[in-house]
Amino acid sequence: MNGMEKIIKKTHKKGIKTYSCVGFNINWKDFLDFFSYPEPVEPLKTTSRSHRRTFKYENGRDSYFIKKYSYFNSHKLKDSVRGFLFQISGAKRQLIQSQRFKMAGLNVPFPWFVIEKKRGVKKQSLFITPFINAPRLSQVFYSESVSFKDKTVLFEKVVRDLNKIHQNGIFHRDANIKNMLVQNGKIIWCDLDDVVKSRILLFARGRFKDCFKVYRSVAGALISTGEWDEKGKNRVREIFESAYRGHSPNWKKIYIKTDKRYGLKLR
Repeated sequence: MNGMEKIIKKTHKKGIKTYSCVGFNINWKDFLDFFSYPEPVEPLKTTSRSHRRTFKYENGRDSYFIKKYSYFNSHKLKDSVRGFLFQISGAKRQLIQSQRFKMAGLNVPFPWFVIEKKRGVKKQSLFITPFINAPRLSQVFYSESVSFKDKTVLFEKVVRDLNKIHQNGIFHRDANIKNMLVQNGKIIWCDLDDVVKSRILLFARGRFKDCFKVYRSVAGALISTGEWDEKGKNRVREIFESAYRGHSPNWKKIYIKTDKRYGLKLR
């Protein structure tokens, strides 16, 4: 179902707030151990720059994907104060961006559950969704067992989705095929931490950045599989340019930057 999902907000004791989708009933107390350190399970990934850690957590028969955000363990005090006083929690921001993507008609991990915890200048939050057991789009593109035709079908869906959010003034800013999953032929967009909803004056810049990152990541995958020949390159460019006809980014600049990145002959 597309559109804005109803979110239920609840305030609990000890500075804890929860935001949950209707029908996504989980016991928030089962996840409180993730606010401590070390966490009950090993992280899948840690990003020290923005204090993000991701986990796969199995609770009985159910598996959850958890993204933990912390603003209190910064090396600089001003980052902690700024994060506590002026910014919404990382998990709540992820919830808002997921809502925007869903309203634009894109597939995102769903449903959502957010837990926020504040204590003094400490601020932590958890973004929780069911764990999706699906390959990343990059794995599909780097696979030599998947035909080039099937890859172009998936790429058309990526470009179509990208154009949808751009028409709504939304920009992913990290639109890499590593940040997308493939499930039953559908593209699921992940890692929405850097997403912005921009003013019209910045549309061209946002479009260029997203298109460049997608094109560069696809080119890198197809180069490794030997499919980035003249025919393959032209087909990828054709898909991109046909979707953005009428309000195109600077394609020539995108192509030149990508060729330089991989040491290809400029055309």
